[in-house]
This record gives sequence, C-alpha cells and structure tokens, in this order.
Amino acid sequence: MARSSILLLLPALLAGCGLGAGLEQLAHDDSGLAQGPVWIDAVDPTWGPTAGGTAVSIRGGGFSGDVSVLFGSAELAVTVVDDTELVVTSPSTSVEVAVDVTVRTELGEAVLADGFVYSDDGPPDTGDGGAADGGAGDGGGGDGGGGGSEAGKVSGAVEFYYEVIACPSCFGVTEQLNVGAVATFHSPVSGTWTDWLPARGSCSTTASPAGPNSDTRDVGEWVYLESGTTSHGLRRVSAGGQTQYEVTGLAQGDWVRNSAWDLSVSEGGAWGPFNLSAVVKTTEGFEDVQPIAILNDGPQAFGAQISPTGATFSWSPAGIADGFLVIVDVYSASGTTFLGRVACYDDDTGSMTLPSSGLSGYPSGALLAIYLYRHQVEEAINPVDGSTVQGISLIGAIGTGTLR
Repeated sequence: MARSSILLLLPALLAGCGLGAGLEQLAHDDSGLAQGPVWIDAVDPTWGPTAGGTAVSIRGGGFSGDVSVLFGSAELAVTVVDDTELVVTSPSTSVEVAVDVTVRTELGEAVLADGFVYSDDGPPDTGDGGAADGGAGDGGGGDGGGGGSEAGKVSGAVEFYYEVIACPSCFGVTEQLNVGAVATFHSPVSGTWTDWLPARGSCSTTASPAGPNSDTRDVGEWVYLESGTTSHGLRRVSAGGQTQYEVTGLAQGDWVRNSAWDLSVSEGGAWGPFNLSAVVKTTEGFEDVQPIAILNDGPQAFGAQISPTGATFSWSPAGIADGFLVIVDVYSASGTTFLGRVACYDDDTGSMTLPSSGLSGYPSGALLAIYLYRHQVEEAINPVDGSTVQGISLIGAIGTGTLR
C-alpha cells in the first residue's frame, strides 16, 4: 500500500507509446505482498500422511488458462474444477514436513507458505487455526489474540488510491483511471508504513515504497472500507506466505472526496472482530499541473522537455493534504533500461523543485515516468491491543517526459 504501498501502486508496465519495447517498472512491492490476480483462499484438507494419496482442494481465484500446482518442488497433476477451485493428489514424501503450495497460471503465481503438512500422527496442531484456512495465522507476533498493550507500535496500514494516468498505453494499461484500496495487518512493530518517504523538504535517489518487515495476519476473507452509505469490500489475497486485502477497478464515484473512511473487520482471525474509525481521509484532487505537457497522450507523450537541473513541477489548488510526493523514474532513450529515481516529499505548497543533483547525472534524451501525488496520512488505534494502523490516501497524476 503506499503503493507508500500499501504500497505506492505504480502501474504494472510502461509500454513506450511506440518508443520500442517500453519503460520497465521498478519492482515496487519490496515487502513481498501479493499484487497479482491469482490468489489462494484455502487448502482443504491442510494435511495428509507421508504416503501421499490425499485428495486436496485448492480454492482461490485466477485459476484460468494453463494451470500448474506444486507441493514444495514437486509438480502435480491438476484437475481444474473452475477458475476458483483446483483438485490435486498429494505425492508421497519420506519425512513429516510442511510444504509450500504454489499455483501458477498465465496470470501469475500465488504461494501459500507451509500450506500442506505431512503428518502420520493425525492432524497437526495449528495453534489458533489461522493458517489452516489459507492465511498467515497470527503472524508470530507473540501477543496471542489480543488483550495486551502495543501502544506506540504499528500493526497495519490501509491505503486508498486514485490515479489518473495521462497516457495509458505508455504504461501498458487500458484505462486512464486507476482507483482501488489495499489493507495489510501484521504483528505490532516499531517501523511505520511511511518510513520509506524522504524527509519532509528533501529528496532521495534511493527511496522505494516499502512497509515494515513483519509477517502478515489473516483476518478473514473480507474487510470493508466504509464512508456514509458507500462501502467497498477488500478481499483476501495470499501469496508468498503473506496476506493482504485489496479491491481494484473502482469507478470515479467510488472515491468520495473529503471524507473519513472506517474499516470494518468482521472476522479478525486470532485478533477477533474489530473496527477502525476514520482510518483513511480522502482529499480533493488538483488541476493546472505544470508543465502541462507531462500529461500528453498518444503521439505527444514524452513531449515534455524536463530540465536536468532544477526541474519544477506545480499544481493547484494547494494546501489541502499533509504532504505532496513527486517521483521521477528515469529510463534509457529506448525505454528498455531503468537508470534511476529521484523522489521528493514536502508540504502541499503547490510547487516543488527537484535539486540540481537529482537528474543532472542522466543522459539527454532519457525517458521519464513522472508521478505526482497528494499524500494524506491518518492513524487509528487498533482496539485489540492499542497499536496503531496507519491510513494513507493518495490522489495523483501519472505522466511522461524527456530529459532535455
């Protein structure tokens, strides 16, 4: 989530607008959280004898096209019931062990860490049972199902994002508008979901969206982001042993501006049900972006000539959000090689100038992917243990340019 990610959601692929193979996106999901359209909701049963032969149902989504399933490193014959269910038979193994369950399709890959356990002495002890239904259990946080106090620590983030993509074809997408939300919960830790940002009033050439290093928690199949009569369901997505909740493809009207959003968690896993009040606050957008040519589409894309020394971006109105984030990713003139990044963060003043050192080391003619985001951060107290869940809203424009 900030896309910060939950993490700062950068588009999946820059396709170049007729400029060769296109600009390749930096891998933005440094936390390992699932971003793809393939997910595993449940494995049933979650255990079997070492002799193998157990019929196992895998439920989730994105199971279309050519599908393969692995238990550990062993690839299995698979029966595709439909795009939400697969059936396999567990192979034999010489030792009692927990193995990862992997589903690979044309859309991507999902991995459920330790998703199937070989045991010859009956069902293994799953503790709170959280991992048995396809999730991450209690994440190893050591605070059990609640009751303790983790004040001052962070146990999750909720991000709501609204992006206008000036040249969709340049970024390998079909829609100009990208609206969605993502939530992640984890054991309370000292790090925050905004630590990756440059210090206010400064820039960085190494900043990359990332969250705290912590195991994630499964809090059920759905969580709900709500404001007034508007409600968005975020569905569980599990991959690589991590769990997050997301909804994508929302419409323009689904982003209610200048509103506080609550999050409702009806199941909660080991934590139990809980609600977070005013965890996210959405803001107004902005207009009159300068240089306006960064918002060119089609053949005019990459037409904005950006100075390598002291490049300035401006927007209005200003002063609405906590801060403003500008990210410029630099690619070779052919668009095939990522060369570097400069990220700047400051107050929402209506103008930001990159330092002379930011772009001056790159060659003339380099292609630029330019991200401008109004950035708002809220905090809500997790009633389970007193920890903090951060709420991040991002509303922004994504454009292109060429280094002069």
